[in-house]
Amino acid sequence: MLQDDALDPDESLELLNILRSFSGVGIERSKVGEAVAITPTDLPFNSPAPDLVWDGRMFVFTGVMAFGPRKDCQALVEERGGLIGGGVSKKVHYLVVGSVGNEQWRHSTYGTKIMKAVELREAGASIAIVGEDHWQKMLFG
Repeated sequence: MLQDDALDPDESLELLNILRSFSGVGIERSKVGEAVAITPTDLPFNSPAPDLVWDGRMFVFTGVMAFGPRKDCQALVEERGGLIGGGVSKKVHYLVVGSVGNEQWRHSTYGTKIMKAVELREAGASIAIVGEDHWQKMLFG
């Protein structure tokens, strides 16, 4: 692709498909022909996303975090007085879903943590499901 310092339309399409399969993010064409990125699926995030309270609140992480290793993400929560849970239960306040897409989410097949959190939320538990982007925004502004 890079031998001639030019990306022809076929090479461009091949590169786009490689990036799409790697990232889990699809590309759709709008009516005007512009490419628009779409998320793998509509994950069941709380809407509107809640303000995160750190002190004494239980957090559980799922998926792959773009920020870095899960232990680093957990340490940031603990530094602010938050607690880290091992699994989803009624005691959990926030389930944070990593922003690196999972191919299964494209078909609404969520992981067991997300499914359990949805069930608890629908049963009246006060668990919020938030994306990594919102978690980072609440951490760093």
